[in-house]
Amino acid sequence: MSRPQHIPTGVSIKRQINARVTALRFHYLDTLLALWFLQTKRSLGAEMKTQSPAQPSLPDDPSAIQQCFDELQATIARLEQEKSRYLSMFAQSGAPAIIVEADMGISLANAKFEELVGYSRAEIEGHIKWPDFMTLEDRPRMKRYHRLRRIEGETVPEEYECRVIHRDAACAIST
Repeated sequence: MSRPQHIPTGVSIKRQINARVTALRFHYLDTLLALWFLQTKRSLGAEMKTQSPAQPSLPDDPSAIQQCFDELQATIARLEQEKSRYLSMFAQSGAPAIIVEADMGISLANAKFEELVGYSRAEIEGHIKWPDFMTLEDRPRMKRYHRLRRIEGETVPEEYECRVIHRDAACAIST
């Protein structure tokens, strides 16, 4: 199976994860600042003056701001530890596994999946969409499951078999 021509060169998984962690850092910073502001506003009550309804004025309390940033750093450290733990569990899994994006692209594959399809992670991640590994007969059903899984309330089997095409064109069964 040759690499599809319509898929652009992907971004490495490390860069994707770093981008997501950066986005989470900003999200947590925004959340912590918003929570800190709400707590401060409650404690100060009507004394808190605002520049405009949309942009409140924050008090000049360096210790409260430092505490907020310390909490942010602790949250980021916990996120990094959890990310590392989950990536390790994923990589060490005894079953073939991939992480699939909404566009059906594969953003992460483990060693067992590499063995199953005969491609390296560098060739798979960010370059090949998972339906390209399915037999033509199984693709419509697998795409339907993919689409339905992303719709809340839809029922999709948790486990099912499909035929996977190995790089040398031999078929393998995966569950």
